[in-house]
Amino acid sequence: FIAALSPVSAFAQLASIAADKESAAVRRKVRIMIGVTPGFTIAGDGLVIGVDEAGRGPLAGPVVAAAVVLGREIPAGPDDSKRLSPARRAKLEEAIRASCCWAVAVVEPDEIDRVNIFMATMLAMTRAVAALTAALGGETREVLIDGNLTPHGRCPEWCWPARAIVGGDGIEPCISAASIIAKEWRDRMMLE
Repeated sequence: FIAALSPVSAFAQLASIAADKESAAVRRKVRIMIGVTPGFTIAGDGLVIGVDEAGRGPLAGPVVAAAVVLGREIPAGPDDSKRLSPARRAKLEEAIRASCCWAVAVVEPDEIDRVNIFMATMLAMTRAVAALTAALGGETREVLIDGNLTPHGRCPEWCWPARAIVGGDGIEPCISAASIIAKEWRDRMMLE
């Protein structure tokens, strides 16, 4: 399963954690996938991470958030995933995953039902950024998030400087990359 979804040039890791802060009787599965490009180095001024989600609008399925740190070679043509053809989006996702560092976090429908869709989105973003920063180490300069709100003050685990950018998936390359990965990842999950 992991090898089929991971690029050959990326290190992939799948973490399953059973946890629930509200009740020991209720268990949820947290799914996180990480890809780190071999030879990736962090610039002296810290990481800039782009974040976007897919699945907040539909009435079925999970919410998927992706966090991306662009590599030295940025694939040409990233844009808001909704404006790309499925074929173009698939090619870009492959190029982004092969040349950038990324993490994906999934919040399943049972957890969405418990916490609501807004909080599920904030949790997915927090988990994706936490996984990526843990994998890369180093300091995070800023997290750029598509939309008008960030998880800051909403998720206790959120500890990074963040800036919301309305329409950021169409103007900020690292958010565009996250938008593409999140959309493609969720689409594959919905086909399973």
